[in-house]
Amino acid sequence: MSTCTCPVGTAISTITPSTCPYDIKQIQKLIWTRKGNQIASLATAKLEATWTGLLAATDGTKAQVTPYVYDSILTAGDAVEDGGGDNTTLNGVPIIEDVAPSQFTGFFRNQNQQSVIKVLREYKCEDLATYFVNRDGYIVGKYASDGVKIEGFPISALHISDAHSEGYGQPTKNMLSFYMSDGEGWSDDLVIIETAFNALELSN
Repeated sequence: MSTCTCPVGTAISTITPSTCPYDIKQIQKLIWTRKGNQIASLATAKLEATWTGLLAATDGTKAQVTPYVYDSILTAGDAVEDGGGDNTTLNGVPIIEDVAPSQFTGFFRNQNQQSVIKVLREYKCEDLATYFVNRDGYIVGKYASDGVKIEGFPISALHISDAHSEGYGQPTKNMLSFYMSDGEGWSDDLVIIETAFNALELSN
């Protein structure tokens, strides 16, 4: 949960209206790399050569792109409340103690080679960061703490299920889920990287 400054400032913070609203849109693929890997700048992150180099790397900077992810949902974490509607808090108003982590869910569809899923499942042992690739072929990442470099979002509790089948007329699915490790505010420094290429066409 965000830590409040005490005492507060002389005046409340200024809210500057945004002239460039953003929309993550449908997430169709993920790019995974080890947490801590960074790209030098937003301009560098827009170049196809940057990503092909990372996908081809043989050291700790290596990145990999997943197969298409279906039914992708990124759910913001709810407030974790104490009390409410009873005598344990003043006037029965709940106290927000924390915020649950945001969760990403989806599934891989009809993977004709479960060996791909077997490799993906090995990533549970890695300390990962993820980039999202949306339907426009743009990459969604975040600014690093210096406000210049670009990096992925740290994730945790990665789960990829065994094959799931509901029978006739239904696809075979491998369910996918993970949590955004940074908790509340994980998307504060989000940036949509309007790449000069279609990132959905990146290949390992």
